[in-house]
Amino acid sequence: MRIPCLLVSDCAGDIFEIPELSMAGSSLDAPVLPGLDSLIPMPRSSLLFTLPGRAAMGYDFSGRLVTITEYGGRRVFPVAAFMPPGYLRTLHCAYTELLGAQRLPLYCYAAVGWKNGRFYVAGTRIDRRLCHEIADSALPEVDRKAAALLTRHPRNRLIAHLVHNCVFKYRCPNACNLALNKGECPIPISRACNASCIGCISRQPKNSGFPSS
Repeated sequence: MRIPCLLVSDCAGDIFEIPELSMAGSSLDAPVLPGLDSLIPMPRSSLLFTLPGRAAMGYDFSGRLVTITEYGGRRVFPVAAFMPPGYLRTLHCAYTELLGAQRLPLYCYAAVGWKNGRFYVAGTRIDRRLCHEIADSALPEVDRKAAALLTRHPRNRLIAHLVHNCVFKYRCPNACNLALNKGECPIPISRACNASCIGCISRQPKNSGFPSS
């Protein structure tokens, strides 16, 4: 059975497959052809990222590794997946950095491909709880129930903050679970995060050399 096709993105952010090439993964900075047993259907709530300043890598039908920067007259870039909590990435997205490429925010960039009408990622599930899997199709229900929360608690500043900012603006899974009554209620305790995590994807010192998202 064939490995899923390579996914790329053009300059407008449109994502499409290249049928002539199979997806590639990266392990210990070396490109590898993923085995079918190392791939799973992409989980709900996953995100897809375009990786600018990089050339996509895939395998042709002969098993030769190919680096690609253009397809069909369009400039293209690698595509990676960011899986929700509870999943472990097993292969990094394979790419070649081009001259002058900027550093990326410190997300977990999993190899991703396309086959039979769906996305596949290099990963495995390590936590069976479903609390952070919120499909795009469920967002209308989240918005409806979040608005109902505001109606039931019109003077509650915490509910107002969680709904207007965390649900409607940021789509925070924890806040969405509050709207869905799924056993969570995040409680902000400071005006800004005070954890100062090394490699934070939300906030970085200007001299860190890494962009925040």
